[in-house]
Amino acid sequence: MNIRNAFWLILIVIVTALLGAQPGSTQPAGAQAPPQRQELMPIRPQKVVVLSPEVSGLVTEIPHQPQDLVRKGDVLLQLDPNLVEIEIKRFRSQIKLDTGPEEAAIILKFRDESLQITRKLFDRVLQVIDPNNVIRVGSPKELHEAQQLYEVAQLGRTKARAARKEIEYNLLRNISLLQKHTIRAPWDGVVIKLSSVVGVPNITENTKQVEVGEMVQALQPVVALMKVDYMRYVFTRPLEDLSQVRLGQPARLRVVGYDEPVEGRVVFISPEVRTNSFNIEVEFANPLLNTGDLPPGTYPYRFRPGLQASVELIKD
Repeated sequence: MNIRNAFWLILIVIVTALLGAQPGSTQPAGAQAPPQRQELMPIRPQKVVVLSPEVSGLVTEIPHQPQDLVRKGDVLLQLDPNLVEIEIKRFRSQIKLDTGPEEAAIILKFRDESLQITRKLFDRVLQVIDPNNVIRVGSPKELHEAQQLYEVAQLGRTKARAARKEIEYNLLRNISLLQKHTIRAPWDGVVIKLSSVVGVPNITENTKQVEVGEMVQALQPVVALMKVDYMRYVFTRPLEDLSQVRLGQPARLRVVGYDEPVEGRVVFISPEVRTNSFNIEVEFANPLLNTGDLPPGTYPYRFRPGLQASVELIKD
């Protein structure tokens, strides 16, 4: 081998070695790329609701303050029920549903007895037996008087039934109205300030909390509640990844300030595509702290809404 051929052989070996050392050129065939971690995004409550009364009234009680943990059915706000309770007592006193015979029922019974008596009188007038046991028909005047008495008794019974139904309707209506004076928690959650709720009309960062003694109007926002036993993380992915994501797919989140990762799953894939990307929502459990050791007004769950986190979708 002459010197010229040896030179070219050495040059080819060197170039081949340099090309083989470039990043990504030595990845084995069939190897999968590591999971892509998203940029930091805030975690969110599972849902938030703003509650309003159906009626106007004076606020008499607010048992819970922001950050308090409440259970489904707990009273969140109470309006003054005195006027409605007076009406309920008045209607109950008229029909006395709880004890003793009802006043309306007594009237109705009296009307029924009157109707029966007048009916018997009418029948006797139609066919009267004289002292000589001769059957004769009552005179037109007697028939007319008996029929009038019967019709009056029948009308009295109809009015008594109508009066009783009206009393019962008014009683039930006021009982329903009384229930509307109390706002209860629709599910377990944490009370939050109205000013912290976004995307709700008539609520801004300057909206103040309702206080005891304040007069509120029907449909006025008075209390907000968030469900945080499960949290949501929303992020976007390029459109080309759409076929690689499915509902129920496991995910691993890392929340800033916490060392251990959190396991979750995909619960929503947006049906809409915008700017060549789509939204994904991952849901994960939010452990409840030992509430017995927490002072009142302390947030009772491990993760707070707004904390930054990143996510990795785990391939099956």
